[in-house]
Amino acid sequence: MHLEELRFSGVISMPEFSRVTIAGREYLVLNLTVKPKKVKSKGKEYIQHYINLPKWISKILYEEAGENPETELPIVTLIAPAEWYHGILWDEMPERAWKTIPNKIRQELEALGLSRKPRKTVFIAATEEELKELELNPNDIISLEKLKRKILEKTMMKATPITPKKQ
Repeated sequence: MHLEELRFSGVISMPEFSRVTIAGREYLVLNLTVKPKKVKSKGKEYIQHYINLPKWISKILYEEAGENPETELPIVTLIAPAEWYHGILWDEMPERAWKTIPNKIRQELEALGLSRKPRKTVFIAATEEELKELELNPNDIISLEKLKRKILEKTMMKATPITPKKQ
């Protein structure tokens, strides 16, 4: 049974998630929790931190890797601390609530596939230097439309020769 079938079959209960594609590889976007646990060793107390994967996601990861669930499985993760708006099921919220959040937050949620009308997002690989050459800020959300506009501007600037004024 694949992830989409599990999600809609009612067989298991799971948190919302979405999919994004980065450099040709598909990733799942979901909220996980880091939990502290106190441990004692050699008379000293330490805090270790754990992230528990939901059983449904572990099952999918082992199936996709073709591995036995009793073996150690290395996985690739993209991790960032979640904000309050990452945990809201926006497609279940009223339209007015969606409109009240700042535009930058809406763009981030759309890029992660966590918006009111989730769509799978594909990220384009570009270096920081390449974006700066186009006068784009690598820390901003850059839409395809913004990228196309900047490329056209740069192309037009190179194609238009500057002619001196006649006197």
